[in-house]
Amino acid sequence: MNLRLLFPGGPQVPPLGLGSWLTLGQTDPETTQRIVDRAMDLGIFFFDTADIYDYGRAESALGHALRQRPRDSWVVATKAYFPMSKDPADRGLSRQHLFKSIEGSLRRLETDYVELFQCHRFDRHTPLEETVQAMGELVQSGKISAWGTSCWSPEQIRQARDLATQLGVSPPQTEQPRFNLLQRDAETEGAFMAAEEWGLRLLFYSPLAQGILTGKYATSIQQNSRMGQSNRLRTSLDELAEDPATRAQVLALQGLATQAGMTLTTLSIAWILRQRPQDIVLLGASRPEQLTDTAAAPSVPWPDGLDSAIEEAVGFPSGG
Repeated sequence: MNLRLLFPGGPQVPPLGLGSWLTLGQTDPETTQRIVDRAMDLGIFFFDTADIYDYGRAESALGHALRQRPRDSWVVATKAYFPMSKDPADRGLSRQHLFKSIEGSLRRLETDYVELFQCHRFDRHTPLEETVQAMGELVQSGKISAWGTSCWSPEQIRQARDLATQLGVSPPQTEQPRFNLLQRDAETEGAFMAAEEWGLRLLFYSPLAQGILTGKYATSIQQNSRMGQSNRLRTSLDELAEDPATRAQVLALQGLATQAGMTLTTLSIAWILRQRPQDIVLLGASRPEQLTDTAAAPSVPWPDGLDSAIEEAVGFPSGG
């Protein structure tokens, strides 16, 4: 895979990273080890996690799976913001919580530092200056190499960058938005623009819309699937998966993928990489074999006319 800098002066990473939301913290240790080993075998050595993912279990599982590998052979990003306990101070982007969060993440990941520490959401209850200063101090301490944001607006990122300049500390270097064939807010609401203006690396999460773009919900939601679990909270993605128009789009995309000689999973990942070849797609996997299709995406042959056919199938104007 062609490597790219995660941030200026930072490590080089592949175009694919392995995420851990709803996966590594919920699988048994043996399966987690096989998933991580398979990712590394495929050249995927960038891992994204967060303290809130299964309340630390995803970080612990990832740290355990990587403990036998040299620290310079893998790159990791984690996040903080969401409540980790009932303690009102154990949440948000205050200096106190960020320092507490990174210590917990480092302990669970069994490492002395992380390459990237991300603000999981914008905190309207903490002065932004406090957050920016705290992140700058963590960079200076060596516990993090850089910091970034997740689901921040361009205006919020601009304000953080301006404050970083005023304070003389490191600015945010990355942004993590949702982006896939069916959900293109990053394209329409400014994340692309922000990346171009400030040189941010974008780390795209939910590239398969939590499984919708694998095709497994194209006709119905199976009870043994993630969305079919009766005890899970419904989200907007459930409504999307059940929408007849979405199912028609997915079936059309499946047909295009078959004609192109690839799976819908591979097509969906490869399409993102074609839109933003300089950025990174974060994959999810609950079984090691699921990585096979996704890892093929950066090098899959792309037939002439497929881009326009995809845009017609999903009903968006062509983005290039």
